[in-house]
Amino acid sequence: MTMPALYEDAVEILAPEGWQLQRFDGANHCASHAFKAVDFILQSPQGGWIAVEVKGAALPCASRFDLRRFVAQLRSHAFHNDLVYKFRDTWLYHWAHHGGQARWARYIVLMVLPDPPHRWHPLLSALAVALRRRVPEAIPGRCRWPRGLVQRVGIVLLTPKARPTQQVGALRFRLRACT
Repeated sequence: MTMPALYEDAVEILAPEGWQLQRFDGANHCASHAFKAVDFILQSPQGGWIAVEVKGAALPCASRFDLRRFVAQLRSHAFHNDLVYKFRDTWLYHWAHHGGQARWARYIVLMVLPDPPHRWHPLLSALAVALRRRVPEAIPGRCRWPRGLVQRVGIVLLTPKARPTQQVGALRFRLRACT
């Protein structure tokens, strides 16, 4: 049985049968003149939506990679803003398109970074905290909203050698061989 798959450079996203997978960035949402968009939207058979933004997907196959510049970008407020606005605009687009019925389960930022993975934990932890502050998760009793924008925000790390594959629930993220 083949699993539905999406690709972004060297990254492959696999889901079980019954899931709907859609590339969403670019002209695919017909509002690129006004909205930012996450790379992919996945929908589970139960109807939960998952937004996936991929960063660094070309890294494993890149002939040159400026690590200092990339780390500076990761630390920048502009990078954090870009991730927040991509989710918010995608959420708003789907809210309007589906009459407020879209149930967002997760926002996953998939990071492809050089080995070793432990060197990235402080930076990615700070990024996760910044995203959770600005993309409201569903926290019962903490605010007047009946629900948050999303159930959970998370960062998934892939590295070429130590972590070429990661599983998040029913989804599998993995690095493919360069061609």
